[in-house]
Amino acid sequence: MSNVNQLIWFRQDLRVRDHAALWHACQQGPSIGLIILSPE
Repeated sequence: MSNVNQLIWFRQDLRVRDHAALWHACQQGPSIGLIILSPE
């Protein structure tokens, strides 16, 4: 396990069930999800 937090950027949707990057990040240690909502 790492002492570094993992940042996962949700760019298009909040899909978590089949998000490979999220799964791998969570396996490495503490993970933070980020989504930026814009009015576009």
